[in-house]
Amino acid sequence: MAALHLYLWILAAFFQSPEGKLNRMTWRAPPDDPHVRRLQQSGTQTDYHVTVRVVKQDAFGPEPARVDVAFVPPGHAESELMTVSFPGTNGNAGTKMPMGLQHGAYVNITGYRETDSTHAEELKAGMKDQALATGLASAKKDQRGVFVAQMLEYERDAGELGGRRLTGNAASQNTAVVVLYEPCGNSLQEDITKDRLESAFFSSGAGSFQQVIGVCSRGTVSFTGSVVGPITGCPDSNDAWATYQAIQSQLRGTDEWDQNYFKVMILPSSWLSAIGLGTVGGSLSWYRDTYVKHPAMFLHEIGHNWKLHHAGGAFVSQEYSDTSSAMGYCCSTRCYNFLHSWQLGFAHFAEDELSLTDVATKSSSTALTLKALGTDTESGVKIHIDSSSSGRRLSVPAFLVLSWRAKRGTDEYLQGTSYGDKVQVHHWDGDSRTDASITHLLHNVDKGSTILIKDTDRSGERILTDLKMTVKGVKSQTTDTVDILLCKRLSTESSSTAEADLTPCTEVIVETTATTSTKTTTTADSTTADSTTRGISFTATTSTPGTGTTTTLENPGGPWSAYFSDETGSKGVAPGTGLVGLGCSGEFCGSIRLSHRADVQLSSQSVTIHQLDADVGDLMCQSGQVATQVTCIGSSCSSIRLHCATPLAGRVSLDLLERLWFPSELHGTEDSYCHGDDVVVGVYCGGANCMTKKLVCATYIADDECVPSCDILGLECGDDGCGGSCGTCSSEDSSLTPMCRGDVGRCVYFVAADWVNEDKSMTATNLVSTGMGCSDDYCGNVRLIQMNVFVDAATAEKSDWISDNTGHRWFWNSGTAASDQAADCPDGMAVSYLKCDGRHCDNLRLHCGKPLQWQVEMTEDPVVTDWFSEEQGRMDCPDGKVVTGVECQDSKKWCFTNCRSYCDNKRLRCRSIKPEMAGAAS
Repeated sequence: MAALHLYLWILAAFFQSPEGKLNRMTWRAPPDDPHVRRLQQSGTQTDYHVTVRVVKQDAFGPEPARVDVAFVPPGHAESELMTVSFPGTNGNAGTKMPMGLQHGAYVNITGYRETDSTHAEELKAGMKDQALATGLASAKKDQRGVFVAQMLEYERDAGELGGRRLTGNAASQNTAVVVLYEPCGNSLQEDITKDRLESAFFSSGAGSFQQVIGVCSRGTVSFTGSVVGPITGCPDSNDAWATYQAIQSQLRGTDEWDQNYFKVMILPSSWLSAIGLGTVGGSLSWYRDTYVKHPAMFLHEIGHNWKLHHAGGAFVSQEYSDTSSAMGYCCSTRCYNFLHSWQLGFAHFAEDELSLTDVATKSSSTALTLKALGTDTESGVKIHIDSSSSGRRLSVPAFLVLSWRAKRGTDEYLQGTSYGDKVQVHHWDGDSRTDASITHLLHNVDKGSTILIKDTDRSGERILTDLKMTVKGVKSQTTDTVDILLCKRLSTESSSTAEADLTPCTEVIVETTATTSTKTTTTADSTTADSTTRGISFTATTSTPGTGTTTTLENPGGPWSAYFSDETGSKGVAPGTGLVGLGCSGEFCGSIRLSHRADVQLSSQSVTIHQLDADVGDLMCQSGQVATQVTCIGSSCSSIRLHCATPLAGRVSLDLLERLWFPSELHGTEDSYCHGDDVVVGVYCGGANCMTKKLVCATYIADDECVPSCDILGLECGDDGCGGSCGTCSSEDSSLTPMCRGDVGRCVYFVAADWVNEDKSMTATNLVSTGMGCSDDYCGNVRLIQMNVFVDAATAEKSDWISDNTGHRWFWNSGTAASDQAADCPDGMAVSYLKCDGRHCDNLRLHCGKPLQWQVEMTEDPVVTDWFSEEQGRMDCPDGKVVTGVECQDSKKWCFTNCRSYCDNKRLRCRSIKPEMAGAAS
């Protein structure tokens, strides 16, 4: 019954616009909720007419994303702000909240103030992600009162949107102030500076939010503004609104605050119980400082400001599972799916709206040509779900939306993922661009495939429609358009029919008798239940995706390794075979163990590395690869790195299955593994220090025949893994030196940067360096040899000055005094810029940055080159390595020749660099 009451707000609308859109909505709490029943007996019911504040709280972990709804009772001060608990929603879980409730809506809310402090604290704790809250160090807590809602009447989609907008929700020219805030003695990380945020948010450099939103919007959206801080203060409460009010009270009246619409607040990780927060509509967003390096975080939270909901999977429990959109899991860089792009005004429907009834009852197929979302604005097709499979007419808006995600244009970020070159089928309950409804990815379909379209009712069920789809063409082939056929499924085809046994749609359908049965398909053990949802009556098979525990089925892998918790222990568990299981033990999953399948042998070539730089994120192998190794980073495995490689024989299915989050209890000991023929192809991290994990599995298809890797991984050159070649490298530009990185199948190009001395500065290239050149006496001119791999300018770090001696050698020496004779980049970074000071370039300063889409290998010791100077002319790191440090040879103080003054002799420190994606995808 609780589930039925939960969705009454959909059916209880008492006003509809002429277009049929539900405007005025009513939500009611389940009458059997224990909090409501207790308060009915002991409390006083209160009715308020107020404006509400609505904030999405993104934790990207095992618990559902929560929504913070708050209001100030009429006649009360801001300090008396109350947070609202919605009974029956699992702690204000986003997918169970009143859909369409937005920031700034004027509502009529009826309920009870929770006067029992113990119950109030329990309710507030239940509205936070406990796995993240466990890692908080703040002594402050949420001091707000709690209002338990019994009924809510509200205007749907009534939130604020700012600026002169395009055809959608995003304005073309936007202004923002980014505020660095240190509350109550909680400090930001040392590298979180104004310069870094200027680069991460406003600069046009590769990997900045400005650059990525420019790509995603096809050059139509830009941001200007200011970075302020760090400023300090101490709010009375650690909730988002008390933090905002404290910041506003300090900055109101300044041009930076008053003249910029978006307020982007960067806070210490110890202060926020979420990774990021954003108002649904409006202009406010809050971020943990450790995530500002990820442009996807800004796209996600400002996406909420632009009235976007999350990009979910087919089931209600998969709220972030569509990682082809920035509104899915954090933190891989990608743009938005078609529906989100349409809402923002970046894409449009190419066809008039179709109806499911018309398409599924025709005696001939409906032929459509879908244009690539990444290269064409007119690219989507919408099918109105106007009836159930039994023929019952529906009045509630719901749509199937088709789009083609070729790996081009705005979708180049899908290179190497399981989403590239696929037709996507989404379900959406919205009916306007401003409708903040979740998108459900139902299918991700290859060329050359035929599927039965299975819809979702958002409550754990898949409903088999009467619609079938055939996608023409050759699998994995990137094209600007794709042809599809939609037709009625045959009466002999059901949810149990294997895709290989489906009859493809043709121009003329032989069978014309419509089926009236309603079927379901599930992903695990299930039970049958009668349900009524949105006016559809049916008997459905309910399930939870990926159900099952690590004890119900036998682990298909070999014996478990010993537990390890650091890089040293990780090195001992690298068998070169496919990973099938991962186990957690200790606080914050501080120790892990692995299980492998000995029969899934992996290539030592085209190995890719995916590293988690913060608590939460997704680590996914490239499409066609298998996970082989997990490396612990830091003490007690506070972060992890995933290593992936290609099978020597056989192949990996592109269909992915998510297992359950584990351990099921915080700090518990629990294993998880892929079942049957499945292998691990990805890991999701949630909670503080990645304390909870979720495996992503795909089926390994055994085959004695070697499958060349060229097409699978998009390799440009080198060995194809089967004795053949993927090609060679060349360049028409004489200034570039091409080379094949055979280990990753990619052509890389080297260029010599400008000569630098005390009178001439280097032109910033934001490229990684692989060598250094010397000329003139005492190596007075230097230049970097660089490779076409960009660094994230937002991560730039400067070393101290170095020379052949520390301080000034003689009292009359001018220039900057060096503090050391060697400098090394921070972990994971490479040299990208060089600065000279003093005669003969006596003093050197390195600028380091984190490579974009590549990882500097830190588990091995650096390679140190020989000494060199102008006599040798140049020194390069060994192939596959980059410069991560420079050393000046110690000078002789009392000498006449070969004194090694002015940092005459240098040597490089080099580390391996490997891409996150092999081939052209990197």
